[in-house]
Amino acid sequence: MLQSQTLMKKIDRKAQNLEAQKVALENCIVKNEECKMIGTIKVANITNEKLVNVRVTFDEWKTFQDLPATYQTSPSKNYDNFFFKLEIPSIQAERIEFCISYHANGTEYWDSNNGINYSLIRHNNDCV
Repeated sequence: MLQSQTLMKKIDRKAQNLEAQKVALENCIVKNEECKMIGTIKVANITNEKLVNVRVTFDEWKTFQDLPATYQTSPSKNYDNFFFKLEIPSIQAERIEFCISYHANGTEYWDSNNGINYSLIRHNNDCV
């Protein structure tokens, strides 16, 4: 099973800092039976053109992938929500790490969990 309890506690704190950092992971759920991670991201609505990505690694940042997030809703004029779905590959990685990038008006913003990134620990060879 992928453990994500600590992740959820950190997400709650990060959402409170959205005003300062402009992007925050809002929700993340691991569906072990489907080998998927799904989540939502909230960004400050500072321009109409936005690019939101989930940067993920399965090998401790030797390589990474940028997964585009999809616009979901606009709950208010100040914030937009984005959705992502990540297929968890059937590899022997013990840790999945990720962070969020938001590009707007030529500026790049990051939610990297205060520089330590978000991580999920794989147990019992789930999703393999």
